[in-house]
Amino acid sequence: MPFVDVLEQTKSAAVQALAARACLANRLAKQVVGVDRARLYQQKDRALSKLIVLGAGRLEEILLSQSLVTLSLPNRRRLHVPIRCLSVDARNSVLTKTKDSLIKGG
Repeated sequence: MPFVDVLEQTKSAAVQALAARACLANRLAKQVVGVDRARLYQQKDRALSKLIVLGAGRLEEILLSQSLVTLSLPNRRRLHVPIRCLSVDARNSVLTKTKDSLIKGG
């Protein structure tokens, strides 16, 4: 198997694992309180940030007035994340896509 194919399979598996992790962390965070809830939401935010940087999640909606991003995941789930909770790279990607969309009139 060519190395490029191995990389693509690895990326696909990583994307699926990140999407599953984000969904699980989100679901568990809704069931707990306090520090545990905050940590679970941080895990979700980190997973979503990586998915955005990898280009694996589709940005469905960016509500600048609420500073909120809705991301469609490869596992057909949709999750919301505050822009401030994204990594710097993910935030830059979201803001660049928003700017490009506004310039194109979308």
